[in-house]
Amino acid sequence: MADNKFVKMSTKELREKYDKPLERIKHMSNMQILVRVLAMGAFMVAVSAAIYITMFGMPIMGVPFKSSIVQVEVSSPRLTEESVIVTDDEYIEYSRNIVSYLNKSLFKDIEGEVGEPIVTVKYTDKKGNVTEVAANETVLFYEGETYRIQQEGMFVTIAEGLFFPELADISKLVPQQ
Repeated sequence: MADNKFVKMSTKELREKYDKPLERIKHMSNMQILVRVLAMGAFMVAVSAAIYITMFGMPIMGVPFKSSIVQVEVSSPRLTEESVIVTDDEYIEYSRNIVSYLNKSLFKDIEGEVGEPIVTVKYTDKKGNVTEVAANETVLFYEGETYRIQQEGMFVTIAEGLFFPELADISKLVPQQ
C-alpha cells in the first residue's frame, strides 16, 4: 500500500520537485493556497483601483451618506439668486449621486484662474453638520481646497438640469443633428 502521508514543503522545494504548477498545488498546504489566493486578489484590487482612478479620478471623501442627510440646499448664482431646498428622499439621493461626477483628477493641474463656483450643494445631516461641495466647469471647491475635476462640466450640467430645469440650458445634453 502506498504511503499518502502529507509532507509540508516550502514553495522553493515544491518548485524543485514538481515542474508543473498543478502538481505543485496538489502538494501545497491549505495555508499556502490561501496566501496565494489572497495575494492574487489584492493584486487584482490594486490594479482595478489604479485603472479606475486613472480613468475617472479620485472620489471625494466626507460627503454624508444619504441615510444621514435631512436637507440639501442647491444654488446656482449664474441662473438665479434663489436656492432650491430639498427634503424629499428621492431628490436627496439625486443630490448625493451627482457628487460622483466630482472626482478629483490626479494627473491634471488647474490651469489659469480658478474662477468662482457655478453650483453649490450644501448637505445638512441629522446632527446639524453642514458639508458644502461646490464646483464650476473644471474646478472642485471642497473643504477649503481646490481640485481639478476629471469629468469636466458634467456635475454643473446635471445639477442645473436636475434642480433648475426651467432655467438650465439643456441643449448641450441633447445631441445635435
